[in-house]
Amino acid sequence: MFDNLEYVGEMVFDNNIDISDPCYSRNGCGNIIDYKIKEGKYGCYIKYGKPEEYEENRIAEISIIKRGYGGTKNINWKKVNAIGVDSGIAGFFNHKIEYSDEGWRNFCDRLKEGKWWVNFDNGFFSLSGWGDGGYYVYESRNNDNEVIALKIVFIEYDEE
Repeated sequence: MFDNLEYVGEMVFDNNIDISDPCYSRNGCGNIIDYKIKEGKYGCYIKYGKPEEYEENRIAEISIIKRGYGGTKNINWKKVNAIGVDSGIAGFFNHKIEYSDEGWRNFCDRLKEGKWWVNFDNGFFSLSGWGDGGYYVYESRNNDNEVIALKIVFIEYDEE
């Protein structure tokens, strides 16, 4: 139902989240701060690129979907904004941490290996497909007009 999404964990999100490259400051441009969502537990998902495009090892998109809405036809994506990426990673954060230069180096050292991270420094984030650049953010709302799902698309494909 989720178009080849792979479940990678769960995280509790507040009703205001930040969608950003973790190296950006909260008040800088290129990120979305205090985005309103329905508070609660969210499944964290990744989607890899297409093998026929030789992108099967790159993360094409990441998403968070509110518990109780997964596996239904209620996920209708609508493009709402874009974010910038300068560190090659981006994601969703409960009040994204502000890093000093030393804090940023420490953050990067703690990442070690991996392609995505759940419940790491208040967030769920991943490598950003092709690295630095601008990426679209999509949302889905429930019948009460609350945001119950978000995704960042790193590699876009034509609709099939």
